[in-house]
Amino acid sequence: MKKIGIISGKGGSGKSIIASSLAKELSKESNTLLIDSDLGFRTLDLMLNCENTIYDIYDFSMGIEDEMCINKVEDNEKLNFLCASQSKTVDDIDFSKIKDNLDTLSKYEYVIVDIPRDEKTIVAWADIVDEFILITEDNDISLRLTDKIMYIFIKNKIRRPIKVVFNKVDSNKEFDLEKKYELFMGPNVKIISKIPKFYNIEEEDLEEFLLFIRDIVEVIKGNDIVFREKKVEEKTFIQKLLGK
Repeated sequence: MKKIGIISGKGGSGKSIIASSLAKELSKESNTLLIDSDLGFRTLDLMLNCENTIYDIYDFSMGIEDEMCINKVEDNEKLNFLCASQSKTVDDIDFSKIKDNLDTLSKYEYVIVDIPRDEKTIVAWADIVDEFILITEDNDISLRLTDKIMYIFIKNKIRRPIKVVFNKVDSNKEFDLEKKYELFMGPNVKIISKIPKFYNIEEEDLEEFLLFIRDIVEVIKGNDIVFREKKVEEKTFIQKLLGK
């Protein structure tokens, strides 16, 4: 079982969409468990149509049978979901029990955990997951908040590998990979993908967005990839004139 924590320093960076998309892609071949640990602010249940859950991650940590806590995702036999509690805080959760309970779930090949950006939760999950995928954007605000996440790792001596994904990248701007590495400290950091800015992921841009997600899946499986570039269609004179 490979356990991966998805983190970000800034809200709106696409962390939850990427987490759910990775889980869906992995589940095409392997039994996968997606966990929402954003206590009080869960959203993944809505994305997966699992909003009518009775038990959650708190109940799972208290020893309620996993068959009762873990939800089956509709139309996906290999993807299951454990939702966050809306009424509990990180201090209410027994993470040692979560670790023990996950270790007994031998049916899953992958566990994807959507982790909020508070220090206590990151440190707690660092003792459970094998590696982190850090989602950031290529702008000053996002990178400054990403730096705060990196400081949490340094301060708490977290040694887990960190794979960095730049999301919502402007395809018209230069992306200097060497300079990006200067932003991150530590030998366990690797930039694995830059996902361009898509304006309509749910419709016409979905298939191309999923190509980038599949590249990340290949990295999770231990394969090397080449950075993918967004397909740029030549705009007509009218499109340029209208700013489309």
